[in-house]
Amino acid sequence: MKSILCNFRNFFLNQYLTGEKNHHSYDKIFFFFILFFISGCCTTLRIPVPLPIQADVILGDYIKNSILNDPMTYPLLDRSTNQGIYDYISDLTDTIFKSGLINNKDKFNWEVRIIKKDSQINAFATPGGYLFIYTGLLKFIKSEDEFIGVLGHEMAHSDLRHITKRLIKILGIEILSKIIRGEASPSDIEQVAKTLIVLKFSRCYEKESDNYSVRYLCNRSYNAAGAASLFERMLDFPAPPEFLSSHPSNSNRIRDINRVKSELGCAGVETYATRYQAKIALLP
Repeated sequence: MKSILCNFRNFFLNQYLTGEKNHHSYDKIFFFFILFFISGCCTTLRIPVPLPIQADVILGDYIKNSILNDPMTYPLLDRSTNQGIYDYISDLTDTIFKSGLINNKDKFNWEVRIIKKDSQINAFATPGGYLFIYTGLLKFIKSEDEFIGVLGHEMAHSDLRHITKRLIKILGIEILSKIIRGEASPSDIEQVAKTLIVLKFSRCYEKESDNYSVRYLCNRSYNAAGAASLFERMLDFPAPPEFLSSHPSNSNRIRDINRVKSELGCAGVETYATRYQAKIALLP
């Protein structure tokens, strides 16, 4: 049944993307989005987002401000007194930018903030390029190749607009449109921010972001599959089988990341573990 849905969805999507735009365009958009959401299958076609790129920037700004205004939930590490660790992460994001593969490098407000919560092994991105990383994840990671792999993964989610697409699916386009128009209530913005923390991506989006995390580093001295090393150490974490989850299982992610590295012929092997540990020692 899933393969049938995939074939139907891809057929109608191709009809929309290649067909003549006429007065039925909105019906087509609505129809292929329904097919996309119910089928859960992967496609190499880029699914259009029914919001302009500037919408991601506006959404990101609102969500960032909501997080900044809630220090009890999101105790951010002060930049002025922790400049060393922030500069280090900024240098790593610049390394990813140098790959030339970030489509929205100059359109998004790329900014990293650290949330001081050692119990949380997590990171998340917002639309528009804001990245939030918990100290728990920074301290769990062992080397720079692991960290820059995770950083690239989150940047890919934002750059490829995965987050905006998922928010549309979960919350509906109306609440996001209200934020963009400046008509949203504080509770609307808070709802979006809280949704981001627990946002689960489809297997397609996770796989695509994993692949890009390798591509960003393939021409550098890094082990481009550093993210796989992190997932390998997380194998003992409780996780449902792949078919029960919207995320790939860790074992499959390890295999796929290493496969992409091999197929691209990425020759780098450096982990820069010592350098990473020295930088993380700067954390309070």
